[in-house]
Amino acid sequence: MSQKMDANAAMAVEASQRRATGLWQSAVAAICARMHLIRYAGFAGLAICINLLSQNAVLALLQDFWFGIYLAIAFGNGAGLIFKYIADKYWVFDDGDASLVSSSRKFALYFAFGVGTTLLFWGVELAFHYIFQSVLMTNVGAVIGLCVGYVIKYNLDKHITFRGGSGNLHTGLSGVSA
Repeated sequence: MSQKMDANAAMAVEASQRRATGLWQSAVAAICARMHLIRYAGFAGLAICINLLSQNAVLALLQDFWFGIYLAIAFGNGAGLIFKYIADKYWVFDDGDASLVSSSRKFALYFAFGVGTTLLFWGVELAFHYIFQSVLMTNVGAVIGLCVGYVIKYNLDKHITFRGGSGNLHTGLSGVSA
């Protein structure tokens, strides 16, 4: 009887280990399937840092001028845009197409979609700037505006700008794999 209980216990332990292994494999598979999204979020975080550091550097120089905030926002946007386009093209959407025509078309789309999300970001940042009148709250507004803008921008870039990337991550607007 003791041998039968030992065998049952061993089978239960083995079944538990299989379930744990299956759960681990499922978790790893889910993370791998979303790796482009994880990379996008990471690069968006870096772009936000680049944007805010650039803005604050310009504001430090031009804080006494009425146009300082506007120039700072524009400069921060330019710095973030260049970094984010390169990161998205090569490391998020795995777009290895280096032809001048295709890259120019993609950058134009990327830029055009960025205009809309940038207006949203600027609106939130300026609202915080004028309502709270502090650098901290201006930065809080910038982060909120950038995060909302990046969520919208991710979907536009995934479905339209980089839909033909070699990483096979993308689905066209019609739902058919590109």
